[in-house]
Amino acid sequence: MSGFSPFLRLKYQMDIPKALKVKETEERGAEQSGSDGRSSAAEEALHWFVRLKAGYITDGDRAQFQVWCDGQVFRRDEFDKLTEIWDDLDDIGPLLEREVDRADAKSQSTGRRFSVRPQGRRSSYGFSAALVASLLAVVAGGWWFVDRAEIADYRTARGEQRTVVLPDGTRMVLNTETAVTTEMSMFKRTVVLHQGEALFIVTHDDRKPFRVEAGSRTVRDIGTQFTVRRDHTQVTVSVVEGVVEVQSSNEAASAKQQTTLTAGERASYSEQGGLSSITTVDVAAVMAWTTGDIVFDQRPLAEVVQEFGRYHRGEIRVLDPRLSDRKISGRFSLRDREAFLRAVKAATQAKSTHVGENVIILNE
Repeated sequence: MSGFSPFLRLKYQMDIPKALKVKETEERGAEQSGSDGRSSAAEEALHWFVRLKAGYITDGDRAQFQVWCDGQVFRRDEFDKLTEIWDDLDDIGPLLEREVDRADAKSQSTGRRFSVRPQGRRSSYGFSAALVASLLAVVAGGWWFVDRAEIADYRTARGEQRTVVLPDGTRMVLNTETAVTTEMSMFKRTVVLHQGEALFIVTHDDRKPFRVEAGSRTVRDIGTQFTVRRDHTQVTVSVVEGVVEVQSSNEAASAKQQTTLTAGERASYSEQGGLSSITTVDVAAVMAWTTGDIVFDQRPLAEVVQEFGRYHRGEIRVLDPRLSDRKISGRFSLRDREAFLRAVKAATQAKSTHVGENVIILNE
């Protein structure tokens, strides 16, 4: 079994009949107190969970399960913990099922019979009793709690940019005033973008899709590099390489509200509305901030100074509406505000007035 995954080694080493056997509540007598009682309840919850999920249960068994739950308040707590963990295991269930098939075929070809698949009825979840037992054995053996999700928060200040290498090797580059929460575990890879902008250079893993949650939708990697920007009113997804899926965070609606973006494409969405139409984007312009630059192509001056202002303290204001609408094109250094102002004034014939240390007024 040296070639088997840790899951399968556990599966074949554990005593499956024992895992499926649930002792009668009345046979246990008085419940132990303190930590021993809690430990006993955790073990009993595991046995009940395996039996319920495997599907080999009668109405009498269900009644006994209810009696067990009602016996001590923390029994239900222990059972609910396993339910939560099982929900998190959904993504790898099909993978483990295939691995069980592969291991069974290998054992039959070598004459060694390791198969533990029941010949009778399968559960409605599509998993064998043995697979349920093996997954929960991981929990019982402490694997899950050792490898519980690593949750971390990252923030950047105004004008700051930061590169974070996640545990899976994915690189996440945070732009100015960005806040994210990452959740990385054996079973999932999720980043929640609370505000700001980030570039994701994803290490692809078929077993664990990489997801970015931003507002009302989720961006799922299909082997790619992409940026996600979340402002006060909308979220914008731009693909640098590869493909992403943008789908509703509401599972019931996700199939109807799913859009695929490929390299050089962009789409936006608001908290309430649907996705915008897909547009093409200049990838070099999208990536410019990662090298300390910013690129504009025929953008109104009011938008240009607002965008540039995201990287600097203080404020640049355009008070004249006629001046606000004048178009600006060019590549500018994010680090040099004075050079930016000189270029803008040369292009628009505007004049600048300093009001204190933090405000610059542009006017004709």
